[in-house]
Amino acid sequence: MLCFIYFVLFLLISPALSQVTDCTKLLTCSDCIIVLKCGWCSTPTQGGCQNVSSSKCSPADFFVPTSEVLEYSEFPIDETNQISLENINIQLRVNEPLSFNVSIKAANDFPLDVYVLMDLSASFKKDLMTVQVLASQLPLTLRNVSSDFLIGFGTYVDKPTLPFTSNSQLNGYECSLPDCDTPFAYHHIVALTNSSDLFNSSVHNAIVSTNVDNPEGTLEAMLQAVVCDNIIGWRDNSRKILLVMTDDTMHTAGDGALAGITKPSDGLCHTEYDPILNRT
Repeated sequence: MLCFIYFVLFLLISPALSQVTDCTKLLTCSDCIIVLKCGWCSTPTQGGCQNVSSSKCSPADFFVPTSEVLEYSEFPIDETNQISLENINIQLRVNEPLSFNVSIKAANDFPLDVYVLMDLSASFKKDLMTVQVLASQLPLTLRNVSSDFLIGFGTYVDKPTLPFTSNSQLNGYECSLPDCDTPFAYHHIVALTNSSDLFNSSVHNAIVSTNVDNPEGTLEAMLQAVVCDNIIGWRDNSRKILLVMTDDTMHTAGDGALAGITKPSDGLCHTEYDPILNRT
């Protein structure tokens, strides 16, 4: 099982509210409590939004939200766990800072898994030649980070359907390059291995493909590389790096509608039985 830690904080506030100088002009509780210096008084006779520093509202009726840690739990730091934070649930008020402690201790010579995901669209051709020259140096560099490292390799282009790729491209008729593969979404080539020779030969044997538009199907390939942990060979107790090599932007959620694809990704692995993903 792969372990990932995400810190995502969304604070939405309109510029007008952030510049309020008179709390009493805010007529709703929701607008009032967004502004740091304001609080909402629910006393019937003198209710409404009031300045925290000058309010005469009864403390029992004065609502002033504060930033606080609601839940916090830790893992013990040991050879297999390098970060103390297990779970945290926080309540944040706009413009009010909140601090909490996280302990991190980098383990020496910790197992390292690196999966290289390479863009093989035609525009990457000249970069591919550079990468092929440098490929043999990557395992040597990784040995300086960890003696226990594994390296894998996969490639991607774009959704193999109109308008992202043309019918002539899918049939292999439209390519100005001497060697050219038919378009595909994702191709898993080498599972995580300690064989530098296998990785190097796979990179050197890679050939580009084609698509129509500039953005590539990067996110789709990244998803497969992450969720297909049994296929890729991600280890439970390792530092995991997904290294993406590309020369262009990526398609994002909703772009599939151009091809009549309206159902969102199910987030599952679809390369269990075929290393080449051609459906989207």
